[in-house]
Amino acid sequence: TGIRGEELMGPKRTHYETFYIREKTPEIKKVIFNNPATIVIWSDGTKTVVKTQNGEPYDKEKGLAMAITKKFFGNEGNYYNVFTKWLKEDEEAKG
Repeated sequence: TGIRGEELMGPKRTHYETFYIREKTPEIKKVIFNNPATIVIWSDGTKTVVKTQNGEPYDKEKGLAMAITKKFFGNEGNYYNVFTKWLKEDEEAKG
């Protein structure tokens, strides 16, 4: 089964809510790729830092994607729980 939007993000958003979220999300001002870290500086003055885990190889694209995801989920470490939950369920379904 796929990920349903409401399971991941809550109830379906109206067009206005989606527009509001997009308008309130700060823009990326600068990205620093510094193995093993990817650092994103945002237009609101905050920064997001993600690092490779458990000896995985450094991947700029994955680092940037994870930093954006982390910011979207409140710039806290719990953002990775979404990945863990859905990847685990997918592996269990495959047997």
